[in-house]
Amino acid sequence: LNDVTLTQANGTHLHFGHVAADLGSSISRVERLIIDTVEGVVIPSLDATPAASSTEPISLVLDTVSILNVHIEVRSNHAAVLVEWEHLNLPAFPWDGSRLNGALYIPNASATPLPLNDTLWSGAWSAPMSIAELEIRMESDDSLQVVTVQSTSNWGRLAINWQEITGEHTVAFDATPDYQHWPVHREHWL
Repeated sequence: LNDVTLTQANGTHLHFGHVAADLGSSISRVERLIIDTVEGVVIPSLDATPAASSTEPISLVLDTVSILNVHIEVRSNHAAVLVEWEHLNLPAFPWDGSRLNGALYIPNASATPLPLNDTLWSGAWSAPMSIAELEIRMESDDSLQVVTVQSTSNWGRLAINWQEITGEHTVAFDATPDYQHWPVHREHWL
């Protein structure tokens, strides 16, 4: 598919330059999904009403997903940020409603704050965050949920390991900040 447009009543609009998929032997298996050139604005919904739940769990297997050349503005009433990356890779992402084992990898990305209007700057920082590497791994089954995040940026290094085993949560957090590159406004420190 070429030139796909998605719009919502809240103001969200996205344009996808090219979408290609190789379907597997069943409707719930996608062997390869490529989305190239994504542009637009995302406005999170303020509606707190939960979506209607399905009686059957969703079953989906994505063997390989690539989302390329993304330039999206994320806007709310209090902040706006431009999120950009050239390549996002999501290999082996099976989901059957209860089990998940997958990873997300972005080699280069940036998050740039945007002004909300002529007099008010957006958010707590005023210069781009350049992410050299971001890796997120997710594992889930009936009794174990694990999420690990590793990131390297101009703000420093960050590693998070979150686990839930039979209702007990543990979090390992390791950060090596580079304070010289934190363009955070002093008035926003808590």
